[in-house]
Amino acid sequence: MRIRGPGSRRTSSHSTAAIRAWRSWHNDAIARPVDRGARGYAHVAFNVGSRERVDELTAQLVADGYEKISGPRVTGDGYYESCILDAEGNTVEITG
Repeated sequence: MRIRGPGSRRTSSHSTAAIRAWRSWHNDAIARPVDRGARGYAHVAFNVGSRERVDELTAQLVADGYEKISGPRVTGDGYYESCILDAEGNTVEITG
């Protein structure tokens, strides 16, 4: 599974930057085993700039085979977000 980069699909600078940041974080995280009983971060979040981009990126990631675990939706604290699981089971929050 992969996230399409700017060469494979028309993307805005916000989404391209979010994808680059996610890939950088994801590549660093691959070497670590996932331990659900461990303490540490609960998830990583990226703001892609708008509700439309949240919808677009969520749809793109689902089409690429990632599991959507929530949203897109407005949360109780007023954020518009969706959450997906990356290949290692980490929660990735996309906000707009």
